[in-house]
Amino acid sequence: TLISAFIRSLTRSLTDPAPALASWRGQLLQQPGDTVTVRLASGKEVSGTLVAVSDEGFLRLGVNGNEQVITGGDLIES
Repeated sequence: TLISAFIRSLTRSLTDPAPALASWRGQLLQQPGDTVTVRLASGKEVSGTLVAVSDEGFLRLGVNGNEQVITGGDLIES
């Protein structure tokens, strides 16, 4: 029963991912409008205003009036 329910849920999410993505975004600790800092693999830190998280999971940050897409890094606690 548990596996069947999981497969049905996964199939729904693959067919129409919007509800699952909305639920996931609603549970994020940082929400649009929050100021965040990300440490990139290079060690560089980027700070900005969280615009959104894309469907692919990338951070979209407002940085100095421009939008920057961050594809990987670590959020730094502030």
